[in-house]
Amino acid sequence: MDGKTHRVNFTSQYDDTVLEGEIYCGGSPGVVLCHPHSLHGGSMDSIVVTRLFETLRSTGCSVLRFNFRGVGGSKGSYDVGNGEVGDILGALEYLKSECACEALVLCGYSFGAAVALKALGESGAVGFVAVALPTETSPEVYGEIPVEVAVPSLLAAGDTDDICHLENVGRFAKFNQPAEMLSISGCDHFFSSIESLNELCDNVLRFVRDVGKERV
Repeated sequence: MDGKTHRVNFTSQYDDTVLEGEIYCGGSPGVVLCHPHSLHGGSMDSIVVTRLFETLRSTGCSVLRFNFRGVGGSKGSYDVGNGEVGDILGALEYLKSECACEALVLCGYSFGAAVALKALGESGAVGFVAVALPTETSPEVYGEIPVEVAVPSLLAAGDTDDICHLENVGRFAKFNQPAEMLSISGCDHFFSSIESLNELCDNVLRFVRDVGKERV
């Protein structure tokens, strides 16, 4: 890669479905961004995913955002989080190979955070960011047993979010080390204000950089 942003295609590790994405190769660690629910208008062009992509790219991080199967130019169809786990694993492998990243951070927003949590154990990621993990919805995505999380984690949500309640994340994830909790004042599930988006992006960037330092 030549240090520019590129539209790319790669394949899911679930069934070789061809997916579309946008990639920027900078430094390590690299970050894969996962978008909101495929059946409710979610895509890699979500404002939260877009702002995170722009922030990480502008500060020199390698970053890949992509559309899950059945969204935009990605082939296939929605698979209740099962095929989407393979989509994430394919995205991680593609970013690692294209940008020569020594370490990867997995970051999801809403439904994307739920699927990222499900994929985490197979991902090889050294850090996990869950933005507005849907603790009050999307029961079909979660398994019956909480996912064991062994890597540093940042859990972020607005304090007026009725879809993510940070105090309920423990229903779905068991953290081997204390997760960092970020509650953003006056923010809803959709990060409707510039101020809330800025606070989110600043903290995600700090977390990614901290994880990167731990890997040096």
